[in-house]
Amino acid sequence: MIIFGHRATRIGSVDLYGTSCNYCEQSNSQEITVFGRYAHVFWIPMFPLGKVVVSECNHCMRTIRRNEFTPQLSRKYEEQKNRLKTPFWHWIGLIIIGLLIALISITAKSTPTDPRAKLLNRDLDSMVLNPSQQEDSIAFHIESMMELFVDEENHPERFKYAVKQKEDKILVLMKVPTLKQVRKKNRTEILDMINTSLETEEGIQGKEIYIGVEGKYTIMLLQTPKTIKNGRFISESPLYEFYGQLPLKKNKKAPPLFDKILSKLDQNKDGEVSRIEAKGILLKEFGDIDTDGNEFVTREEFEVHMIRKEKLKNNF
Repeated sequence: MIIFGHRATRIGSVDLYGTSCNYCEQSNSQEITVFGRYAHVFWIPMFPLGKVVVSECNHCMRTIRRNEFTPQLSRKYEEQKNRLKTPFWHWIGLIIIGLLIALISITAKSTPTDPRAKLLNRDLDSMVLNPSQQEDSIAFHIESMMELFVDEENHPERFKYAVKQKEDKILVLMKVPTLKQVRKKNRTEILDMINTSLETEEGIQGKEIYIGVEGKYTIMLLQTPKTIKNGRFISESPLYEFYGQLPLKKNKKAPPLFDKILSKLDQNKDGEVSRIEAKGILLKEFGDIDTDGNEFVTREEFEVHMIRKEKLKNNF
């Protein structure tokens, strides 16, 4: 339940002298008070909705609104209204939302995107209704099983399917728009039906099986050789393994590091480091780096060695 509405708070007051009251006709001072109205969500101010201005005579205590001000009182108020500005905290809700959006944007830009996510999204987009036996026999058989065993209230005729295969792996994707309405403990029955259907297929035995079941918007159920996940907010990343290991990025620090090594050790400035010139860790690993055995380390050999070391580090 979301609680929202609007409220008002007193911004401030100012005394105006030398103005007469229309009711008591006394020339005592009048006090103008400004109230700021704002929209709120859960009582947190979101943004201003305007001001309410009233004037009270200090003699007869009569109160009038802004549209009832005399020309003299209006002129006096216009001279003083800059002292009664809307406080910044009337905007605090929008400020918080803006900061959160900025934080999410910065975080998203700084977080590297797994290239396998694009491959999965591409395959999810390829899911179709009523797959044909000629084009995708496995998806066709899975659909047939769903139509036999899934209750009509879940509308199996709206399910979509896609199957992708590699030499040693198979990926089954399904879209079940009503999955959110299925009890969590019962959702895994979909995995059981898919696995049962796959057992009858030729050429599937021995392959690693990956299954992703999408609800209306996101994947809510998945199976890999290592795990089964079931929930409204689960990560789809375990399915990335179907597409292979994350490609190793080229070590961007290697070129400048090699330039630094050249500046210190390359005495004859030929762009290579000989075994005689090498020192420290470079000399210790010289035999591993010098793959062609010509007693010189080139930039290319050094970069390959650094990438190989990084890969070994990641494996452990």
